Amino acid sequence: MLTSVLLAGPAQSPATAGACVPPPATQRPAAGLAGTVPGAHGIESTSIRWVRWHKRVVYGDPATLDGQVVTDDGAIANATVDLYVREAGAEDWRRTQSATTDPETGVFSFDCLQPTVTTEYRAVYNGNLYFAGSQGNRKVGVARRVPDTMKQVAAQRFRLSGSVEPSYRQRPVLLQRKECPTCRWRTVVRKDSTDRSRWSFTISSSSFSGKRWLRAVVPADEQYVRSDSRVWRLRG
Repeated sequence: MLTSVLLAGPAQSPATAGACVPPPATQRPAAGLAGTVPGAHGIESTSIRWVRWHKRVVYGDPATLDGQVVTDDGAIANATVDLYVREAGAEDWRRTQSATTDPETGVFSFDCLQPTVTTEYRAVYNGNLYFAGSQGNRKVGVARRVPDTMKQVAAQRFRLSGSVEPSYRQRPVLLQRKECPTCRWRTVVRKDSTDRSRWSFTISSSSFSGKRWLRAVVPADEQYVRSDSRVWRLRG
């Protein structure tokens, strides 16, 4: 039987770290973030309502966080919101930038964030005499970039290979396979990456009949969420 390889998933986009440049970070202390919010004595209570955000990005890609400062009567216009960040593994928050809510929509936008590891963000509205302060958190998971290729190296033998970004030396990479689009993935091979953060699996399509779906997976750790290569479909 003829054997063929078909791409069954979209390729990972090239890194776009240079597509936008965030404003320089500032190191103003994040005092009060662990307890009450500064300005909490305002007459009317407020809260942060998120309207758009990235739950997950691939390393090198930008993330966006959009929200509103709201009361029972709606969003507050022209309100200043400070953004604090805490990267995975860190204990302290640091202030990075500020934004002002739109005078018409009441939306504040942080649209050029560049998380290099999984990062928790905190939007803080300090309030004034009329409105109490408030804060809201969102976490953006960062996946490692796993560029890959599939090549036929002999009759019914294929090599799925690639690399991991950022540096991922001598650490586990999994080859996973499933028998149908809705079936569960299962790990069939586990190998360590090289000193150059590269990996490779040799696959024999003679060991099965019909279609199989395959991918390489980098397990999650403290700083990164689970990271996948493209999904490939192999016919035995």
